[in-house]
Amino acid sequence: MTQHQRILDHLRSGRTITALDAFNQLGITQVASRIFELKREGHPISKRTVRVVNRYDEICYVAEYYYKSLTIDMQLTDYIAEYYLGEEDDS
Repeated sequence: MTQHQRILDHLRSGRTITALDAFNQLGITQVASRIFELKREGHPISKRTVRVVNRYDEICYVAEYYYKSLTIDMQLTDYIAEYYLGEEDDS
């Protein structure tokens, strides 16, 4: 199975993925590059910035990728994130 297929299977199942998730769960070290390639092929993948806490108890922001054909709830989450965080989808 290719890295592209592992990412697509993961995202199409309704789950999201970050760089750390991709490394830990799928063995992929450069998920942003793979996502770029998949988007270039026409896959409806988008990203949002999410807030996380790192191992040093510091607040950080990371990219979280998702398949755009998810439910209305996901779209509402994006709208709320844009409103409160000023984040815009770069699709």
